[in-house]
Amino acid sequence: MGENDILIYLAQFANNMIFISGPMLRELEEALRKIDRTRWLGAFDAESVLIAHELFHYIESVAPVIATRTLQVQGGGWLKRKFRPSCSSEIGAFAFSRRLTGLGFFPRPLKVVGLYPRYPAKAAELVRRVERQCGS
Repeated sequence: MGENDILIYLAQFANNMIFISGPMLRELEEALRKIDRTRWLGAFDAESVLIAHELFHYIESVAPVIATRTLQVQGGGWLKRKFRPSCSSEIGAFAFSRRLTGLGFFPRPLKVVGLYPRYPAKAAELVRRVERQCGS
């Protein structure tokens, strides 16, 4: 399973429609209850965050000059050419959903919480990777 495969099961924009998996959303909500979401993350509606994230992908599909489609980064070292970061679309969608829903945090950690009910080993692996990168 690739790192982003779970997003297909939880929420997806395809064929000009936003799909939210009801069973996966219920599992995410249950996992958020178990970690005491309000205490750690504040109050928010997970479904609204998912819809806002996928809405951004819709906007990208109809706005060809949006930054996530036109962004070019100048490589350094041996990489001299300009390129479009493959993750810019996801970064933009997470940032958009945060702003639109008023979240007090960058929503990418919801991915880990959403993974946990069905893929606990994968969720734990992502948490360990973040801890290594952040020095926790």
